[in-house]
Amino acid sequence: MNGKRRRAFFVCAAGGHLMELLQAEPCAEGLEIHWVVPKKNDAVVLLEGKTVHWAKDCVARVSSRLGFAKNLARLGAVAWDFLQAPLLLLKYRPDRIVSTGSSIAVPYFLLAKLMPGTRTCFVETLARVDGPSPTGRVCARFADLFLYQWEELAPFYPKGVYGGSVF
Repeated sequence: MNGKRRRAFFVCAAGGHLMELLQAEPCAEGLEIHWVVPKKNDAVVLLEGKTVHWAKDCVARVSSRLGFAKNLARLGAVAWDFLQAPLLLLKYRPDRIVSTGSSIAVPYFLLAKLMPGTRTCFVETLARVDGPSPTGRVCARFADLFLYQWEELAPFYPKGVYGGSVF
């Protein structure tokens, strides 16, 4: 090895996405792991003592039912994540980016394509049984490895790999 510290970014939403991605942490043994997660109570507790870069609670979908102020806040969170991602990627230059979703993964997967040597792995969330998630559809185009947890998703992800449940 050339002495360069090998790093992995684990990028996901809080809640179930985080619980799933925590299952993959042993697979990154020997790598310096940096978590990129929205600062929610569960994430603060579960990631205590780990290297964490707090993201915004990004929900990319805008809805007419939410009203102008809430939609503006959602768009602001998306903008924050798209600004934070290149800064973190350039500063730490991870070798791997792994995600279980949700939309927070998109800027990291898009930008990783511009970074030689950075490989990406997306694991479609266990909650998706009958169809792909919006984030999964986007990240499947850019992921070096795309895993899904239900065989029923094979028609949606022809280049993906069935990996079974993370639990």
